[in-house]
Amino acid sequence: MNQRLRIAGVLLHVAALIFAVWFGGQVFNALMVVPVWSASLPESAVAYNGALRQFGGGRANFFVLFSPLWVTLLLVAALCLSRRTGPPRRRRWTLAFAACAAVSALVVLGWMAPTVGRGQQAIVEGRFSPEVADALNLWVRANWARLGVELCGALCALRALGAPAVVSRAREENADEAPGAAVAAVAVVS
Repeated sequence: MNQRLRIAGVLLHVAALIFAVWFGGQVFNALMVVPVWSASLPESAVAYNGALRQFGGGRANFFVLFSPLWVTLLLVAALCLSRRTGPPRRRRWTLAFAACAAVSALVVLGWMAPTVGRGQQAIVEGRFSPEVADALNLWVRANWARLGVELCGALCALRALGAPAVVSRAREENADEAPGAAVAAVAVVS
């Protein structure tokens, strides 16, 4: 296996690890955290923010380290490195994984994070309105749709990791032959 394919494989593994941590955190967030602050707006959000401040939460930004944006960039680099040399099945699953991560990154960074931030800020500043409630309730529903996309991405990651990392020698030798030649060669050997 050449050096480029090794590096592409390492990038795929790192991307899958970061995405797994991200996805696990987001599932926990959807099941355990979001219901707490969204149960009875605005009171539940005020109580949640108060508890968060009391126990020192919110100091580290989870989005900086574990973000689907970094996963997307790692996967694009892996795809570029394995271009024309990597096995097609692994590249296809890596591309699908990258697409899911990119959609997630765009949704999170482009709409979800700003929307929830503005909604929480409006509540803290005492500017709660039906529009804020509608935006936050839409956010809660959209969060589940995003998790569906991320589940697809996690499944694509598993398929990419399970695909062969290199093209087999027999495939390389038969690549110049007619499409049916490889099947005929297998039939003769059997």
